[in-house]
Amino acid sequence: MNSQVPYAAIILAAGNSSRLGSPKQLLKYNGTNLLTNLIQEVKQVNFSQITVVLGAYSDQILSEIPVQNIHIVQNTHWNQGIGTSIHAGIQSLNTETYLKGCVFMVCDQPYLTNQLLNDLITNHQSGPKGIVAALYDGIAGTPAVFSSTYFSELAELPPEEGAKTILKKHKDDTLYVHFEDGKYDIDTLSDYLQLPQ
Repeated sequence: MNSQVPYAAIILAAGNSSRLGSPKQLLKYNGTNLLTNLIQEVKQVNFSQITVVLGAYSDQILSEIPVQNIHIVQNTHWNQGIGTSIHAGIQSLNTETYLKGCVFMVCDQPYLTNQLLNDLITNHQSGPKGIVAALYDGIAGTPAVFSSTYFSELAELPPEEGAKTILKKHKDDTLYVHFEDGKYDIDTLSDYLQLPQ
């Protein structure tokens, strides 16, 4: 996609990686770190807006990621749950720019590519469904595209609930795109060490 697409990218990266013991956002990967790797993929899609939601370790993370042309949001309530980061991401959107939808993603899926993001957006633009979600191991999850009609519902999620709550509730309005490598996410050091290279 060469021209800008009417979608925002929202990267959820506010967690404290409690099971890992250090910020997973900065784990070395692909010659850089996980969050920078994702930002580089996202920047190849020509989103209208790119937001990164930070919380725990925000100062350390900011010093190690590229922030050019990215809106950084500080979620001071990150410890209450992922729903607070989703709310912060939605609140950050520039309402003066027409947006058909937004794409939520997390930084600990190392095999998320710009090709997958383009595929999700293409399916959303050309299809009748309001949601297009990745599917792996039979489970729908991130990355996922939500039409602007879902922005209010996303923003009103309880703090402890994530976007999967909406995916389960609106299965009839969801199209699925297979992303088998989405099953690789990083919660522990063992997960990181076992990543296929």
